[in-house]
Amino acid sequence: MSFHEKPRPDREESDEYRPDNGAIDETLPISYSVNKYGETICHSDDAGKADDDGESIGGRYGLIRLIGRGTFGSVHLAHDNQLEREVAVKVPNIAYSDDTRKNVEDAFLREARQLAKISHPNIVTVHDLDFNDEGCYVVSEFIDGPDLNRWMQDNFPTWQESARMIAAVADGLAAAHVEGVIHRDVKPANIIISERTEGSIPILCDFGLALSESTIGSSGARKGDISGTPNYMSPEQARGEGHRIDGRTDIYSLGVVFYRMLTGQLPFMARNIADLLEEILEEEPRPPRQFVKGLPRELEEICLKAIAKRLRDRYTTAGDFAEDLRALLKKEESASLAAAA
Repeated sequence: MSFHEKPRPDREESDEYRPDNGAIDETLPISYSVNKYGETICHSDDAGKADDDGESIGGRYGLIRLIGRGTFGSVHLAHDNQLEREVAVKVPNIAYSDDTRKNVEDAFLREARQLAKISHPNIVTVHDLDFNDEGCYVVSEFIDGPDLNRWMQDNFPTWQESARMIAAVADGLAAAHVEGVIHRDVKPANIIISERTEGSIPILCDFGLALSESTIGSSGARKGDISGTPNYMSPEQARGEGHRIDGRTDIYSLGVVFYRMLTGQLPFMARNIADLLEEILEEEPRPPRQFVKGLPRELEEICLKAIAKRLRDRYTTAGDFAEDLRALLKKEESASLAAAA
């Protein structure tokens, strides 16, 4: 999915990032790790297509329509016939064989268990996981809204709105990290926007590449593993240092999302994966204030700290990231009130 952004005031005009012009598709992850069946669900051309009448999963979940399709799994809107509610049901795309069945089921079980550890309003809630003769499936809450990519196409958030949204996602990540869960694939396609009376609420979903900190370096991420979506990969991911990832890896990816929300650009936009990974490792991003006139310098510093190349130069925790954003928002609000007095 590309980001075809409408012209924004005070933003430098430059070539748009368009995967259909030969750039990397930013919705699709690459994974050379043992977690090869973890994937990212992205909206597909078939999204919205009605499922076959009467088709159900587990005798309980009546399928309604396809929501999105990833490399290894599809997510469907379904009706829970027991609790009378709409849910999202994730099923594998691939046909089972004796060689792949256990790997697929292990990946689905791992994702569901990771999510079950976390209870936070900015993290999708898992309801159920089951296995049957046809395969396995994960049931989670259905979030009725676009992903952040699509939301950005239709909205022109101010830096204040972007900061509030990123702070909320950082809160969710902080809750995940407390439980020892590292997402490893934070990006706009994995952030769903739920429109509620209190405003636009971002909810982080798709924990298909998530790992527990206790497995990193052993049966989970190891040296040489490259997992994630290229444009949002941290330097340690780009180097294949799967054994070094921690919560700061997710902070980097969220910082890239923030950079894009502020500027309409990605910090690195090479046209092939090899060059992109080299840019992530070797080059510094252009400061956001070069794209957008009037951004507070302190905001730029927060954004660049989140995407610092060295782990020790980033925020220590996602909570610290959120705290700095909210402190700046409070400072800005106080200044506005004082100016209006």
